[in-house]
Amino acid sequence: MTKEVFIKAGTDEREYERKNQMRILGGRMTEEGLYAEVIDVSLGFFIDVWDCQGRVVLWGEQSDWSDNEYILPKNYEFDEEAEEALVNHVIYEDVGGAINSSGHYHPTSEKSRELFDAFMETVRRRA
Repeated sequence: MTKEVFIKAGTDEREYERKNQMRILGGRMTEEGLYAEVIDVSLGFFIDVWDCQGRVVLWGEQSDWSDNEYILPKNYEFDEEAEEALVNHVIYEDVGGAINSSGHYHPTSEKSRELFDAFMETVRRRA
């Protein structure tokens, strides 16, 4: 799920995210640095389609329905257009599937990874 890490003052947060393959979701700043809530994005993802709706699922984390998969909880928000672009690309371009066919759709292209990174950039804890 998420964890808290300390990021020393003066550290470039975007570089920290890239280097550690994490996304900073929020945190509290002190003089020493940032106590940040982060989520690991190195583990990969797939698109789960059920009832004609696709959602991004992260590998390797806990979820309500599996020890191996994680769906962003309701207390997080993200850009729905970024999610839709990712979902549609994986389903239609990478796999050649359809939104009316339930199942797990796995990314196969660099474009999917770019769209995933763009999607994860929008993830934030709800205020």
